[in-house]
Amino acid sequence: MALHAMWVHGTSVRPEWVHDNLQEVNGATWDSRNQNRAVPWSNVNGLPRGWGATFRGKRAFSTGVGGSITITEFHPEEPFPASQKGYWFHFAIPTPVIVEGIRSQLQRVFVLWEATPNVAVWCVHIYDGINRIATLGTDRTGSGHSDELVEGVTMFTLPTPHEVQRSIGLSVGVAFIQDGEVTFNSAGADFEV
Repeated sequence: MALHAMWVHGTSVRPEWVHDNLQEVNGATWDSRNQNRAVPWSNVNGLPRGWGATFRGKRAFSTGVGGSITITEFHPEEPFPASQKGYWFHFAIPTPVIVEGIRSQLQRVFVLWEATPNVAVWCVHIYDGINRIATLGTDRTGSGHSDELVEGVTMFTLPTPHEVQRSIGLSVGVAFIQDGEVTFNSAGADFEV
């Protein structure tokens, strides 16, 4: 068996929800003479650039009656049940399901990202087709770094290898504790084939 890596560029990411909480990203446009301004449709598609796709989000926080705040223990399976809400972003990873008659084994996944202060990846859910096979939490504090592979921040190793049945998808939960931006540079996976 040999290690096989498959990656996609950050511009392939898709947001789960498109509504007024995702805002247009400021950037240069073809007619702006290098002046930054809100780029049309970047609230839907993100702002794709050579190094990835950037999304701008509003603070995602909800309060109950009379402004009450709900706080719960963090669980990666359901990361946003309390007042702090989040956004989901999705990557489809090219998947070598069977190589030379042998099913591949998923070892780990990667999400390379960076964000403004108070915006962070809180969890990564891994799917094999329609089946969620892992829910992995992060340290939920800092920014990812696009050039560093750090366990629990940009690299997520499965507790045990998973025999792939169909295709691998990554769902990335991002908390916007304040208004800010997240940029996805790339995502990938290591397979033993």
